[in-house]
Amino acid sequence: PYAQLTHYESKSRGGDEKDPVKAARFAAEQQRLYDIHGKADILDDPYYNPSLTRDREDFSESGDLRNLKEGKVTVRWRNA
Repeated sequence: PYAQLTHYESKSRGGDEKDPVKAARFAAEQQRLYDIHGKADILDDPYYNPSLTRDREDFSESGDLRNLKEGKVTVRWRNA
């Protein structure tokens, strides 16, 4: 119940923001995602982790972890 996940892809391929080619690729990938799903749909994703921020695009913690209590997650999103 207390799993910790770590994603190392960025470490292995380097930061996209520092390399213009990688930054352009990331921007194109992001635009394709928005073209397919629409930006509003992604921002209103009912399955988006409520412990992650919606204020920034880096998927960092929201700082509001009140919904985590001793391994029990209170789901705050709507049913799809």
